[in-house]
Amino acid sequence: MWLWVVFAFGMIVPSFAVTARRLHDVNKSGWLQLLPMPTALLMDLLERTQEFSSLLFAIITLGLYLYLFVQYVSHGDKKDNKFGKNPYKKRKIR
Repeated sequence: MWLWVVFAFGMIVPSFAVTARRLHDVNKSGWLQLLPMPTALLMDLLERTQEFSSLLFAIITLGLYLYLFVQYVSHGDKKDNKFGKNPYKKRKIR
């Protein structure tokens, strides 16, 4: 059990960091990756009591995940953005 906890913590923290960096590449906030979590939690809570509400939150959650997927696979900004300079932009050497 402890090995699983260490493994999960060792994988979750870097994945949040990499995802935040990717969102910064497309000039979006890293906190955007947490956007589907409230609707996913509501979907789980309402699953046993209200079937229609659970389905509605499932569709909303899926839409939010699709939006994030589009952000993940889109090209990064060619110019510098509010999160920093473009590391792939060719700099003039003085």
